[in-house]
Amino acid sequence: MGDYRSIGLRQKGAFVAFVQDGHSLATQVGYPNTKQLIYIMTDEDIDAFKARFTTITMLSAETGQHRNTIRHALKIAGILPFLPSS
Repeated sequence: MGDYRSIGLRQKGAFVAFVQDGHSLATQVGYPNTKQLIYIMTDEDIDAFKARFTTITMLSAETGQHRNTIRHALKIAGILPFLPSS
């Protein structure tokens, strides 16, 4: 199982909507302790994601800039974050 958190994704609404809208591969499984359904990404899923998309976390790691600096630069450039069904 890949660590989707390493690319800045969490088990929250935007990530779930991103997967459910078909933008990225992930597999839904029951979390071992709570049996709550979560999405996991294999290393191959993460590689495919990185080939098509970027995240604030990834840009910060590549540039060494703070995430808020990157977020501001993207806003000025008119680059919008993912919105469900977009």
